[in-house]
Amino acid sequence: MSSESQRARLGNDLVKGCLLGYYRLRSKIPGRKSYPFMSRRPNLDRPTRLELKLPETLRARLDLFLFSMLEGRVPKGKYQEFFAARTREFFESRELDLAPFGFPLGYKVSGQKDMIDALERKLKNVT
Repeated sequence: MSSESQRARLGNDLVKGCLLGYYRLRSKIPGRKSYPFMSRRPNLDRPTRLELKLPETLRARLDLFLFSMLEGRVPKGKYQEFFAARTREFFESRELDLAPFGFPLGYKVSGQKDMIDALERKLKNVT
């Protein structure tokens, strides 16, 4: 056997040994199976495709807000992250009309549901 083939074989054995060591360490993590090439767990809340049209001015402002100087562009997944967070905020918030408490018509407060509920209780106790 030539010295080059011995070196190549030694290099391959070294890589295999490192990978096996990695998978042995990984298998000791609680909840992990020891099989090294396990497929990913299925996502219970699978993402779906959604297309929307925004006015150019809004799109430009959103691009500037999400833009990364490091990458020189809007990072991958930032639009999804942004819209998912805003959607969660929408469903987790509540709006309270302040007209019944002596404020002019059209005055409203919005925020987290528990905060708005506490504010409404306080306002009812005052009036």
